[in-house]
Parts: sequence; C-alpha cells; structure tokens
Amino acid sequence: MLTQETIAHTAHLAGLHLDATQSANMQQQLDQILAWVAVLQNIDTTNVEPLIHPTEVLNTWAEDIAKEGFTHTEALHNAPQHNESHFLVPKVAGL
Repeated sequence: MLTQETIAHTAHLAGLHLDATQSANMQQQLDQILAWVAVLQNIDTTNVEPLIHPTEVLNTWAEDIAKEGFTHTEALHNAPQHNESHFLVPKVAGL
C-alpha cells in the first residue's frame, strides 16, 4: 500500500498539484493497479514463449515502381492561396 507521503512525492516529481481528495483518490487507484500487478506476477509463465509483438506481423511490401507525380501546376491547383510558383501561407509570428 502506498503512503500519502509517496503520493505527494510522486505528484511533486510529476509537477501535479493534488488537493487532499485528489491525493486520496490517486492513492486508491494506484493501490488497485499495484494489486493487479501482484496478481500478474503470480501467473506461471514457465512454458510461454516471449513475444516480440502481440500479434503476428507480416510485411506487406508494395512493389517499388516509379510513377508520375503531380506537375507543379497540379500541386498548386487545390491550394487555398498560391501565386504562379509557390504556396502562400500566413506569416509565423516571432520568426
């Protein structure tokens, strides 16, 4: 079981400001999490192979074929604002 001092210290390290009610709720929730971890630690996994990924992953490679891209004019066509050769965007303040 976690103490209120541990909760306060952890909250401080995380930059959280918890009032007494929040701290009590946090203590209860973390105690529940730690209880579930204790249950998981008691499971016999001696004949279970470790997983690299929880599901079977298959590579789905696409064939590397060069294709025609957009022309300069086509790329600018749907832009909300552009001139003959560039996208126009709002200036970023402070830069």
